[in-house]
Amino acid sequence: MRARLAALTVALLTAVAGSLALTSPAYAVTGSAACRVQPGPSGYTSSCGTSTAAFTYVVSFQVTGAAPGTTFSWSVSGATASNSYGCGSTDPFCTKYIPAVQGDRVLSATVGLSLSGQTSYAYSDAFIPATCSLGGWPVLC
Repeated sequence: MRARLAALTVALLTAVAGSLALTSPAYAVTGSAACRVQPGPSGYTSSCGTSTAAFTYVVSFQVTGAAPGTTFSWSVSGATASNSYGCGSTDPFCTKYIPAVQGDRVLSATVGLSLSGQTSYAYSDAFIPATCSLGGWPVLC
């Protein structure tokens, strides 16, 4: 009788564990990155840019769709910023102030999204046009 009860208990535990494994959803870290360049269009898009001349451009990257508790690791390359805002592990945004230069540039943002030991990555690119000075005013080169 004990052997039969032990076998029944093992079968029941195996069935419950198998059922939990089949019904437990796989959790994926989600979120997408977008950007905007100011002065320029006001909306955020996955790739952004401007055709307006300025001596300083404000490039803002943001993550949308991330679950509460997600942490962020920002990496922005392509130009040296004179100042930054956000860009920390709890910030779903990263803003860079980019001085104008006489050459086109692309800022590329990679943001790692981490939650519950899992990490995924989102990407966004911002185009900054070459800017020159003409009579003290910014113009596109």
